[in-house]
Amino acid sequence: MIGKYNTLKVVKEVDFGVYLDGGDLGEILLPIRYVPPGLKPEDEIEGFI
Repeated sequence: MIGKYNTLKVVKEVDFGVYLDGGDLGEILLPIRYVPPGLKPEDEIEGFI
């Protein structure tokens, strides 16, 4: 949901960050500087959308 914290799954990893599954919003880019060490595809992360 927009305006709330959500648990999102990592869809794919790219050189500049990771893409998260945003459901109806599509894929959401998390830039590399915000990616916690060790985060990989299929992991979940909590984020504010």
